[in-house]
Amino acid sequence: MKKSLFYFFAMLLALNFSSCGSDDDDSTPPEDTSWKAIAGVYDSDKLNMTFNGQEVSGQSVTVEAVSAEKATATLKGVIPGADEVKIDLVMAQSTKSEAVVADYQLEGSAAIEGSRTVSAKGNVKGGVLTLSIDIKVDSPLVGKWGLAPYVESDVNGDGIINADDYNVMGGGFFLSLATADGNVTFGGETVPDYQFCMGADQKAEGFLNASLQEISFLENGNIVATYNKDGKTTTSPEGLAGYYVKDNMVYITLDIMKVIGMLQGKSTEKNPLEGLMALAKNGIPLVLDIEDGTCSILVNNTLAASLGTQLTPLLALLPTLMPGKEEMIGEIGKLLPLIMADKDFMVGINLVKK
Repeated sequence: MKKSLFYFFAMLLALNFSSCGSDDDDSTPPEDTSWKAIAGVYDSDKLNMTFNGQEVSGQSVTVEAVSAEKATATLKGVIPGADEVKIDLVMAQSTKSEAVVADYQLEGSAAIEGSRTVSAKGNVKGGVLTLSIDIKVDSPLVGKWGLAPYVESDVNGDGIINADDYNVMGGGFFLSLATADGNVTFGGETVPDYQFCMGADQKAEGFLNASLQEISFLENGNIVATYNKDGKTTTSPEGLAGYYVKDNMVYITLDIMKVIGMLQGKSTEKNPLEGLMALAKNGIPLVLDIEDGTCSILVNNTLAASLGTQLTPLLALLPTLMPGKEEMIGEIGKLLPLIMADKDFMVGINLVKK
């Protein structure tokens, strides 16, 4: 009897230990859901962002956490010419979940309009998003360009090359204007429209050839110009002007406040030209004709008419930026209605790739 009780209690103890061991094996650690905390809108002091290596402020980025490995960033008003851009991001936690402050690394890219790819890389730590936004342009326009040289030719086809054969569409600058009565009044003098175009073309050609050395359309969407100033070679700063290409058009963007600050020699806190500033931010559209290492960038009548109301306020700013040229600026203002009505109007530059 004693042996039976002994075996009975031994069996109960064995079953109890077995049960305990089974419970330990089935236990699983709690699910890590800390990644959900990165979702939200980041702005102000919660956002540190650069665009093409330049610090930007006044922006906001919305992050949606899809899983512990995936997220989506939405940029609004950050990329010129694109109101909203969504970038799918790969997410990785670089610190352990039990750490006091988790650090999530983010990286991804997206193709957007304008022959561009936008890439984003950064991290979320302590509720602050640090993000680097970079642009890559895929277009034949990327590269270094110089002004096209003027080549004399027999425009009239009479076998003789003289002053009457001047080609206003040749060289680095061109201006074409055919008025209803065949005349243009400028500076108190009335001359045939062809003569006016030739004179303006020759002056512009001379100025550009003496000053502009090179225009670089960088892969990151910036434009850098190399030019002569006071006998020295000068390069414009990156971030001052940018571009993107879409539907046979090149859109030129400007940091208008930087431009005004440079021309005035001081920063401008408030600028009344809000329409012009918006146009400069989203891109001033110019017709682009590019083929086999040559390109023309121009404004025609249709484009001039559509931009007229937005660019007109610039005339009010020019006297401040160009002191002593008030009379000339006034004459240009008088020409605007003529240009708007002229279907043959074109003005632009011819470039050759280096």
